[in-house]
Amino acid sequence: MSLFSNIAPVDLIIILVQFLITFNIGLTLEVEDYKRVFKAPRSYFTGVFLQIIFLPLLVICLVYPLDIPGEWKVGFLILSGCPGGVTSNLLTYLLKGDSSLSISLTGTSSLITLFTVPLLLSLGSTWFMNGETVLDMPYWELLLNLSFVSIFPAILGLLVRQIPRLDLANYTDKVKYIVLGLSAAMFLGKMFADEDSGGISFTLQEVLSLAGIGLAMNLTGMTVGWISGKITSKRIAVRRTLSLEVGLQNTTLAFFLAAVLIGNPDMFKPAFVYSLFSFWTGILFVLGIGWKNRQER
Repeated sequence: MSLFSNIAPVDLIIILVQFLITFNIGLTLEVEDYKRVFKAPRSYFTGVFLQIIFLPLLVICLVYPLDIPGEWKVGFLILSGCPGGVTSNLLTYLLKGDSSLSISLTGTSSLITLFTVPLLLSLGSTWFMNGETVLDMPYWELLLNLSFVSIFPAILGLLVRQIPRLDLANYTDKVKYIVLGLSAAMFLGKMFADEDSGGISFTLQEVLSLAGIGLAMNLTGMTVGWISGKITSKRIAVRRTLSLEVGLQNTTLAFFLAAVLIGNPDMFKPAFVYSLFSFWTGILFVLGIGWKNRQER
């Protein structure tokens, strides 16, 4: 099954956005980031564990007992398998976190998801869909499609950054603005386009139900990230970074999996609703915790 076969226009934007996000990660990733992180590796390995192991377990605990459609449960499981991304990197920078740690975690998780996402899809099929096949695609083809948006663009970004006299800061800023513009077009398309063009319909009850679960996932992830940062490091920047990296997901990658590869609108809904508030809760959480800590001093 070709990645571009029978693809809706709005879903084509999803592919482009995820491609650019990963390309930008390649532009910003440096060996020096990992060198700085590995001088005090506890926070890095804690972050990897929380992103790859803790988040899926958290989601399973949240959704397993709930009387909601199996497609929603699989959708949240997909979301849990897509950690980090440009949002957490951006907020880490804006909120004075540890950018080296953030970028290193994002680079690592982008690689690991190649292997964890197929496992999560298999578990979701078994536990939540009564064994029904979630994605009718050979493993090698899934791996190739994921590589197209999570590995190849990063390699391209790494190659571009080797160009002599390239104004890298200006270049990455432009990519971010392009991603923001395309993301806005994608959201509008999903909300207002017809189904043939890749649009999707929600009821208010669905939004409220999905938002409640997503908020529990989001806030729990940020809280555990903050506490883990406090245990592994004395630096406030590390706590901010882990709270954002664990609490915020790469929703565009989840869009890609649910809407483009699987093509199931109901599995897409959890990530879409989650994306409506997670950016703002991330800002409020980090600022709120920081204010509370200052008040206690």
